[in-house]
Amino acid sequence: MERNSCIGGISLSLKADEDATCVRSILAGRPERFSELVKRYQDRVFAILSRYERDRGRVENMAQDVFVKAWRNLIKFNPRKAPFENWLSRMTTNVALNHLRVEKRFRNQLPVSQLGEGALEWLQEEDDSSPLQAMEAREILDHCMADLTPDEHLILTMSEIEGRTSPEISQITGKAAGTIRVVLHRAKKKLTDNLIRLQGSL
Repeated sequence: MERNSCIGGISLSLKADEDATCVRSILAGRPERFSELVKRYQDRVFAILSRYERDRGRVENMAQDVFVKAWRNLIKFNPRKAPFENWLSRMTTNVALNHLRVEKRFRNQLPVSQLGEGALEWLQEEDDSSPLQAMEAREILDHCMADLTPDEHLILTMSEIEGRTSPEISQITGKAAGTIRVVLHRAKKKLTDNLIRLQGSL
C-alpha cells in the first residue's frame, strides 16, 4: 500500500489538498485567503531566492514579484499536474533565472585584489565558524561564477547548494535530464578552473 510522505508528522498529500482547497476558495470569491499561501510559503520563497541574490532588498523585491505572478496566474494552477508548493517553487526559480539574465550582477563584480586568501581557504574547507570569512568566501564564489551563463548558474546552484537531482531540476526548469547533466558538468568545470586561477593569483 502506498504511503504519503510526511514532514514533521504532516502528510504532504494533506498539505497539497489544503493548498488546492485554498486556491479554489480564492478563485470562488475569497481573495483574502491568498495571504494564507503567502504566509505558508514566504520563507521557502525567500530561501530559494537568497541562493541567487545576496542583497536583502533585492530578494524582497523578487519575492514580491513571485507572489504577484502567482496571484495573476492562480487560475492556471492545476493541482492534478503538481502540488501548489512545486508550482510556486518553479515560478520562484524562473524569477531567479530572469534576475540572473537581466542583472548579470555577478560578472566582474569584484577585483581579485579585494578577495582575501583566508576566504579562499574557508571556501575550500567549508568551515563556517567565522561570519567574516563566510561573507568573503561568498564573494569569492560569486566572483568565480561570474562567467557562468544564467542557465549554468541556476543549474549549478540547484544541484550543489539545494541538493536537487537531475530529474528534479528537469521538472522545475523544463529542460531534459540529459541536458541538465551536460550543463552541470560544464558549470562545474568552469567554476573549478576559476578557483584554480584565483588561488594562483593570491
